[in-house]
Amino acid sequence: MITIQPDIIMKPDRWQAVKAGVTTWGRGALPGVMVIVAVMMARLSGALQFWELVAFDRFLRLRPPEPMDERIVIVGITEEDIQRARTYPIPDRDIADLLKRLQTYRPSAIGLDIVRDIPVEPGHAELTSVFRSSKNAIGVEIALPDRSGFTVAPPPALPPEQVGFADFVLDADGYQRRSLLGTNNDRQEYRFSFAIRLAERYLATRGIKLGNGIRDREAMRFGSIEFTRVQPNSGGYVGADAGGNQILLNVRSGTMPFRVLSLEQIKAGQVDPNWIRGKIVLIGMMSFSAKDLASSGAIAGINPGRIYGVEMQAHETSQMISAVIDRRPLLQVWGEGWETLWIAVWGLLGMSLGQFLRSPWKILIGLLVASISPIALCYWLILLGLEFRLSR
Repeated sequence: MITIQPDIIMKPDRWQAVKAGVTTWGRGALPGVMVIVAVMMARLSGALQFWELVAFDRFLRLRPPEPMDERIVIVGITEEDIQRARTYPIPDRDIADLLKRLQTYRPSAIGLDIVRDIPVEPGHAELTSVFRSSKNAIGVEIALPDRSGFTVAPPPALPPEQVGFADFVLDADGYQRRSLLGTNNDRQEYRFSFAIRLAERYLATRGIKLGNGIRDREAMRFGSIEFTRVQPNSGGYVGADAGGNQILLNVRSGTMPFRVLSLEQIKAGQVDPNWIRGKIVLIGMMSFSAKDLASSGAIAGINPGRIYGVEMQAHETSQMISAVIDRRPLLQVWGEGWETLWIAVWGLLGMSLGQFLRSPWKILIGLLVASISPIALCYWLILLGLEFRLSR
């Protein structure tokens, strides 16, 4: 004979208490549900985009410092170098001499982040000769038209496979949070970025080639690492311009992400050959008068949010080779459905506090914990990728 234990049968008074509690919660839930719906609508409309991107920048800046990426060396042409040359732009002869000196150290790739579409005498013939004999040199162009419709051609002596564009994508607040890897120029010719050309050259020496993605055929891939393309509504973005092949930019943390040498150091031979041999060398202007600057809220610079353009190119290049060689995590985002669920869960949790916590002080503390917890969790998720990389 089957018997029913008395303790598992809900007593009428207990059932009435639960029913009354549910009814009370339901009546008081309407304002909370309206707030949740309002937050969802504000997010879908883009009203929260600015604040989400600012929080994203701050989280990246608050990460522990990473070790210097010694695979990348920056040779900066400073204001002192300009004053010493007593002319600007720096003449082709000085650039040619710099390239020849660097080649003696046998770098894997040399990226010249200085436009040279027209001669800057003296020394143009000499620079042309150096370009033609340097199979590891990468030059820059400006592939996308500016407001006046102008582009900047690459150095004529370099073949297309040794040219990458220096164009970048800015958000509405003027900060760069995305890296543009490929796009069509004004003649509808597909062009690759300066950073991916450098990464391609460096990784090719290790037998790793650039190819199309597997999950997304339009994405780019080195080996098993596929770079997820930014979509118009990725992460905190709402209706962003996702044209071309863009990825989220995961800058390197720390105040000394790369080794920086001066033009004068190279000329004087004050260089350890091991700093350059087999490495990527980027040459660029590191003078505020040259106005080759980039903006990022995730990088601490001399001026708030301002770094040199060549430094940003180094961050973009480092992100790709670090992901491939070190398995440094790439930035990923949730789908829109998961983000909506995230808002709903935390909203329902906040609504439930008044039901379970009767004391005003307990409710206040509960709200404080519920407000801090998602922020701390988001920061922890960003740190998780960094800690995983450092533990390898």
